[in-house]
Amino acid sequence: MLTHITGKDEVLTSLADEIEEGMYQLVGPEPIDRKTHQEWSDLYRNQYMMLARHITQTKETCDHLMDGSINPRALGMSSAEDLQSENMRKQNEDYIKHSVYWATRKMEAIESSSFKCGKCRKNQCMYTQAQTRSADEPMTTFVFCVNCGHRWKF
Repeated sequence: MLTHITGKDEVLTSLADEIEEGMYQLVGPEPIDRKTHQEWSDLYRNQYMMLARHITQTKETCDHLMDGSINPRALGMSSAEDLQSENMRKQNEDYIKHSVYWATRKMEAIESSSFKCGKCRKNQCMYTQAQTRSADEPMTTFVFCVNCGHRWKF
């Protein structure tokens, strides 16, 4: 699994100890009570799994650890975002921008007096239709009352 990591056992053990010290600094001292210990254990395990996955999948990180350009203790305290490559960071930013755009875009609605609000009894409603089920089912109509803000669908 770690075939790309080579070096003296003492050096590797020292690096592992320093990474673990950083992890302990991040999650804090081990608690005594049982409930808090489970939460602490989960945090520690999650940090360990994230670092193990990153170290085994990224040859550059191992090279930087071995040549001393990455502080092992700082690596132990790193978050998943800190360890992302520039390419992955760009992909995440694009995904977030795309998601925000689709979540916040205005609904193309048509104002109509053909719907009567069940809450305020006014005919000031806007509606839009979308295909939410299979193609052989009728479209779902989403209605929004401009007067009171009540929403419903049918």
